[in-house]
Amino acid sequence: MKTPKPNPFKVGMALAAALFLSVSFQSCQKKNAVIPFVKGNMNFPSGAAFNAIPTTISDSLVAFWTLANTTYDLSGNKHNATVHSLSLTTDRFGHTSAAYSFNGTSSYLSVVDSLPLRLSGTDFTLNAWVKLTAYNTSAGSIIIDKRLTSLDTGYTWSITGATATTEGVVGFGPGGGGNNAFGTTVIGLSAWHMVTSIYTLSNRTLKIYVDGVLDNTTANVSAPSALNTASLYIGRDNPGLMDNGYFFKGAMNDIRIYSRAITTTEISQLYNALN
Repeated sequence: MKTPKPNPFKVGMALAAALFLSVSFQSCQKKNAVIPFVKGNMNFPSGAAFNAIPTTISDSLVAFWTLANTTYDLSGNKHNATVHSLSLTTDRFGHTSAAYSFNGTSSYLSVVDSLPLRLSGTDFTLNAWVKLTAYNTSAGSIIIDKRLTSLDTGYTWSITGATATTEGVVGFGPGGGGNNAFGTTVIGLSAWHMVTSIYTLSNRTLKIYVDGVLDNTTANVSAPSALNTASLYIGRDNPGLMDNGYFFKGAMNDIRIYSRAITTTEISQLYNALN
């Protein structure tokens, strides 16, 4: 039996179709606001350079909210957030509708409690891109808050406000009267900055980084409580507390929580990534 010869016309059409699909797929990658995240295979939002961040930076990733027109937890752990009075804005790369804007009075995200979000009994890392447009007139502007209404029952991560000793620095504490950690570098207004806080359980040390550079180290910071059943809030304090809410005014993007201390190399990779 003779083997039929391929039809040159059909072969040419197939190659052209394959080329078209390849180009179209790459074009869609550039235009999509969000590309789903798959564990072990990092994908990123609009304009992403897919090889910019090594896949190892997904190790021990508890939650990842890009806030690029989505509040889904792209770590795959289903810590999806609920929106409260948020609007879309431009991210640090100029991509429209690729970050969320917080109005400083009623905007925030809420996430239902889960054991991994309590960050108890573990090293951990908090990392986010923030763009403040005004400092809070009280103690601070909340980035992430997860604490009960009693003192020292969780953790609060913020940028200090007008009544703090120094306005505009990164702060972290157990949520009340315990020893708090503070940075020394002022987070300037109306500009994007990457802020990072890394906790080491063995020596109870909290390190603060600003734009990938070590800012300050504080010892004797209490670990978050395992009994902290409060929801997690982004952009405000626990609504059950009788305070002004410590609302964040500005924009946020690419918020990550890890149950480990990421390395200085990984901090640099996150800061320099083209996602």
